[in-house]
Amino acid sequence: IIVNWNRKKDLEKCLELVFEQDYKNKEIIVVDNNSNDGSVEMIKQKFQKAKILANKENLGACIAKNNGIKMSNGKYIWFMDNDSFALNRKTLSSMVDLAQKSNNFGAIGGEAWIEKDLVKGIKRRKLLLNGESIHINSSFNKNIFEEDYLSTANFFVKKEMLDSIGIFNPIYFYLYEDADISFRIKKKGLKLISTKE
Repeated sequence: IIVNWNRKKDLEKCLELVFEQDYKNKEIIVVDNNSNDGSVEMIKQKFQKAKILANKENLGACIAKNNGIKMSNGKYIWFMDNDSFALNRKTLSSMVDLAQKSNNFGAIGGEAWIEKDLVKGIKRRKLLLNGESIHINSSFNKNIFEEDYLSTANFFVKKEMLDSIGIFNPIYFYLYEDADISFRIKKKGLKLISTKE
């Protein structure tokens, strides 16, 4: 599920990389929040296999993601931002494999730590006691890290998990929805995992 608003070029690259993923059993849903840059037309022309929900107004990230959830048919849901680029063709299959092997995963994600166009490691997130968050950059000294919360720019979760904890809270128009849903997953005693894959 990819939410879009006026980022046609980024979305085009994002979709190209998603369609190139080696995991074939997938549906791709784009929820467009009333873009005026030709995004919807581009999807219809270049990515006919993608499902499109074109909202009549910008409903914000959470409502758009929730609309995408309602359209989805899969066991798992992979949320991405329109400027998230899965450069590794095995990203999705690696997350599916990890999910199937782990009994206590709540969600899987991860973001590359990039400096001067070089991938240096993985960008991690830590919640402070006052509710604020900070980023910690870690080298690839191990394959898997446990996190305080995961960004929904790359957020892989079982659909039944969302049935259990509830979908995204629309009080958050944009930002903080990732910390909120991560917190609800961790309250169930499950792990948030980031991986370099």
